[in-house]
Amino acid sequence: MPVTDRWSTPDQAPSEIDTSVAHSARVWNYFLGGKDYFPADQEAAEMALALMLLGIVNFIVDDQQAHAIVNRLLAALPAGSYLAMTHPTQEVHGEEVEEAMRQWNPVEVAEYCAVGRKL
Repeated sequence: MPVTDRWSTPDQAPSEIDTSVAHSARVWNYFLGGKDYFPADQEAAEMALALMLLGIVNFIVDDQQAHAIVNRLLAALPAGSYLAMTHPTQEVHGEEVEEAMRQWNPVEVAEYCAVGRKL
């Protein structure tokens, strides 16, 4: 069965769709400024969320760019949301981290970096 956009307003939604229950695709549509969502989707989108940046920021080598990206993502979240983030540091097991980066960086496309307390 092909996927089609058969409605443009909530009162035209097919009966087999329960518009009282949020759906992740429609929540994303709301986040992106789209028009294809229902009140339940909007309510779910406006509730507190969690953003997980696990193993992501360590591939952004420029510290200022990393800060700007994280700040931009956080600014889009509703009040009360959470951030879970991991990033390697050379302050714990520094030699092992250095060795891991030394082995990783020549063979992978994205450069891997660690941070210290300066941030």
